[in-house]
Amino acid sequence: MMIKHIKGLNILLTIFLLTFASNVFANVYNAVDVIGQNTIDGTPVWTTSSANNAENIIGVNAINDPEGDMAVDTVHHRLFVNDSSNNRVLVFNLNTDGTLVDHNADYVLGQPDFDTIDFGTTQSKMSYPWGLAYDSVNNRLFVAEYNRILVFDTLTITNGMNASYVLGQPDFTSNTSATSQNGLNGPANLAYDSINNRLYAGDYNNNRIMIFNVSNITNGMNASYVLGQPDFTTNTYNTNQNGLNNPYGGLSYDSDRNYLYVGDSDNSRIMVFDMATIENGENAINVLGQLNFTTTDSGTTQYNLSTESPYGLTFDQENKRLFVTDGLGRVLVFDTTTIENGEYAINILGQINFTTAIYGTTQNNFNFPSGTAYDYVNNRLYIADDNNNRIMIFDLIKIDTDSLDDGEIGTAYSKTFESSGYQGVVTYEVGSGSLPDGLTLTSDTLSGTPTTAGTYTFTIKASDTWTDESTIEPFTDSKSYTIEITNGSTTRPRRSSGSTVSSRYINLISIGKTETANDLLKQYPNQINQVITSFNTPNQKDSPINTIKYKTRTLKYKMIGNDVKELQSYLNTHNYPVSLTGPGSLNNETTYFGLKTKQAVIKFQLANNLVGDGIVGKMTRGVMK
Repeated sequence: MMIKHIKGLNILLTIFLLTFASNVFANVYNAVDVIGQNTIDGTPVWTTSSANNAENIIGVNAINDPEGDMAVDTVHHRLFVNDSSNNRVLVFNLNTDGTLVDHNADYVLGQPDFDTIDFGTTQSKMSYPWGLAYDSVNNRLFVAEYNRILVFDTLTITNGMNASYVLGQPDFTSNTSATSQNGLNGPANLAYDSINNRLYAGDYNNNRIMIFNVSNITNGMNASYVLGQPDFTTNTYNTNQNGLNNPYGGLSYDSDRNYLYVGDSDNSRIMVFDMATIENGENAINVLGQLNFTTTDSGTTQYNLSTESPYGLTFDQENKRLFVTDGLGRVLVFDTTTIENGEYAINILGQINFTTAIYGTTQNNFNFPSGTAYDYVNNRLYIADDNNNRIMIFDLIKIDTDSLDDGEIGTAYSKTFESSGYQGVVTYEVGSGSLPDGLTLTSDTLSGTPTTAGTYTFTIKASDTWTDESTIEPFTDSKSYTIEITNGSTTRPRRSSGSTVSSRYINLISIGKTETANDLLKQYPNQINQVITSFNTPNQKDSPINTIKYKTRTLKYKMIGNDVKELQSYLNTHNYPVSLTGPGSLNNETTYFGLKTKQAVIKFQLANNLVGDGIVGKMTRGVMK
């Protein structure tokens, strides 16, 4: 594979600076867990870095040179890790909250068992796997390795299972490098666009990004488009607005804006392409790491990257953050809400500030960080710490309050926000929108007495100030809420947040439990009849409360409301499950329209010959009956 920073030099620097680093990194963001450096019972060991956790020992908790990508399956709760020098991909089961069940891998791909590390070119073997991308809609794992990309069906996994398809080669036993429309020469990082069913592959020795339409896959199929080159037979490197130079530095995709982030490593920059419409060899729209498209400066600054960096990218869809691993022993965090060429990073992991570059083996620094992955559901960041032979796991602040109760004019209101994953001082503010008249946000509590009826939508932003370094901004998380304020004059039972009346479920406020209608009718016949009568009798001042909101309001990603919960219930009961377990699953629907809801809507749309955009508008609502 590629030439990296000299590992021996990094190790010497680490030994020389261990005492200094233990003091310097007292004010650096800590990892919360680690894979690859643990005791037998799974306790993290932050000061060891041996390959395979011990000399000549291979097994379920061993890692050797985890240089490439990782991937998180938030539906089936799994983490896929490239164990590159062991020629395998390890699969770890996760709890529903995204934490590790334990520190031992549960499955292995590329090897028949956990004690074998042979490389090979077959339907089941691998040779130094590098890139990973996961398709949560179709349960497919894409693995880039040695001039080809293997495609696994991971609905169920067995050790050493065969790949289903191969890209870059006509069959599973060929490994020829090529510069053609269906050939590859050193595929590295991968990214997947679940809305358009596109696989992006960094073909770094050809200085290009190959784009495959993987709606239907055949072995050795042609790519649809190419970036970095004007056609499929050219492979020259360039430093301009449409050229690339060994793009092995990571790929990540922003599905909201159709942006593709490309780690153009030998140009020490990140290229940003707009994929709304695609043309071969198209220009990038922005660049990070450089002030313009023709420079290749490197350095230890707030916007520059080191020589031959980046090595990995991952994108936080919720908060529009791009995490970038840099060979200087740090992870830079860019706010991409709006992008300017050469913009400054807003946060950093692994260093005390933007001008230090110290390698180490501690709980909060790195020795050559490379691959990355981000769990958008739990705000959890995974970093492959290559020369320390470990995976570092960081929790970032996450607002845990999913929804807010509705209110009434003249009735006192109070709701306290809760967050997790922070390491400093937490503050809350209104990010956008307007609070209901009469309510104010003080510290972590929304309180007051509503004065005006209406529906109010606003965003709450939580900030974790974990360092006193002035150039480093807090880690943040934002969540959108909708509150309905009524005049309070109705005499019928007041609807709690998320309650609906349907043929399948009835929420009894007075009883405080949700069961099937038949069960409730048997247990509480009188109360049920009273509730149904009150809900189905229109009030002179109010519209009927059993209106199904998702059939009147357009719903899309990041929206919050009771109608989202109703939408999730519809999908779960019509064979398009939002989630199989945990939040969003049947009987566990939430009021938040997240990526899992979006993916379920896309599957529904495609199955009904609609445009798979994940937006529940008039056309989609018309099919939902």
